[in-house]
Amino acid sequence: MRDNTGLDAMVSPLFTYVEKMWREDVAATVHPGMQVLDLGCGDGSLSRMIVDRGALAVGVDISPEKIERAREGARAAGQEEKTEFLVADAEALPFTDNSFDLVVAAHVLGHPFHFEDRLSEIMRVTKKKAVVVIPTLLNMCSWVEVGGGTYYRMNTRSF
Repeated sequence: MRDNTGLDAMVSPLFTYVEKMWREDVAATVHPGMQVLDLGCGDGSLSRMIVDRGALAVGVDISPEKIERAREGARAAGQEEKTEFLVADAEALPFTDNSFDLVVAAHVLGHPFHFEDRLSEIMRVTKKKAVVVIPTLLNMCSWVEVGGGTYYRMNTRSF
């Protein structure tokens, strides 16, 4: 449970705002007829925004509970025909190469394990472009991934 008197009280509105803004920005790049992979789809809200723009959305998450919530949301929005939600691991996606016009990976690379494997899978399944969102910069693990940690400062793999 969040503590609404301390840091959470300050961070929660900022986090909510950042989440809303990047989702709107990503959705604005979607065109009718596109095939879009929403990697780390959570409750499927971005997938539903993608369908609202005329695209087909496939949402993937490692959590069966989140996938069920995403399916329920699509049903409630009348979008079952244009969405598909699957439980899958970002390190071994069950799709052929070049399957999607756009891959959106939100909060998927902001964890310190197997970064290269996840990024490699994202690039394998995208035809055109990928959008990687790491808005969890208040998370110390994310600092390492975006170049703020000693490991990346001392390696040629820094980006």
